[in-house]
Amino acid sequence: MKKNHVRIETTDGQIHTMVHSPSGTPKLVIVFSHGFTVPGFESRRMFLDLADRSVQLGMTAVLFDYRGSGYSDKRFEEMTINTEIADLHRILDFTMTDVAQNAPVVLWGMSLGTAVAAAVAAERQKDLRAVLFWCVSTHLYERFSSRYDQKLLASGKLFLPSGFLVTPQLIDAMKDVDTLESIGALQVPKLFVTGLADDQTPVELTREAFEKSREPKDMFLIPGGNHGFKGQPELFEEATGYSLAWLQRVTST
Repeated sequence: MKKNHVRIETTDGQIHTMVHSPSGTPKLVIVFSHGFTVPGFESRRMFLDLADRSVQLGMTAVLFDYRGSGYSDKRFEEMTINTEIADLHRILDFTMTDVAQNAPVVLWGMSLGTAVAAAVAAERQKDLRAVLFWCVSTHLYERFSSRYDQKLLASGKLFLPSGFLVTPQLIDAMKDVDTLESIGALQVPKLFVTGLADDQTPVELTREAFEKSREPKDMFLIPGGNHGFKGQPELFEEATGYSLAWLQRVTST
């Protein structure tokens, strides 16, 4: 396995990117889109596990930190859904020109990263072979605005337990993002995976997204699974095995 760390230029700072690749031409390239407040390898380094498994199957994995996260530029409070959408577009450009070597490219999003992936995929379908949505996050403005104390948010002093500062512009930017509309526009194969015990992105969000999406589509619900299958190695293995087998199937034609 080859591992390269790259700094990708944007018009406003750099994006830290990690490319894990097999020897030779990859069969497939997976671009991973991480969730809220975590770095590019995701909570408990989940995406590193998935990258290792992908490379063993002859696939290349592209992991990156959205600006405001991990080793990328910007502060967390400068990040919005719009900066993340711009970042993913930039990463896809880099992937198509510097990484893919004409191999099919897919997006794999987790939690809030699924909303970013959906928005970009709706504009870039010609560049993509498939999209995977783990713990899909929809109705962003309604869910995020109800999550936080509005008076504290308006005061500019709303800190998460992790220490990150949440700003009004983070929430306001979500008003114009319709993840269900983006998912409904996708004509590429789609896979929705979530646990039935997820208390952060409830299964109802996945069921609604699946219902509103076009064929081809598949859904895999895992009884007892929490958000990202944390502390549930057997369930994580089940979700991973299903997802990678699905990817191989839909990209082999």
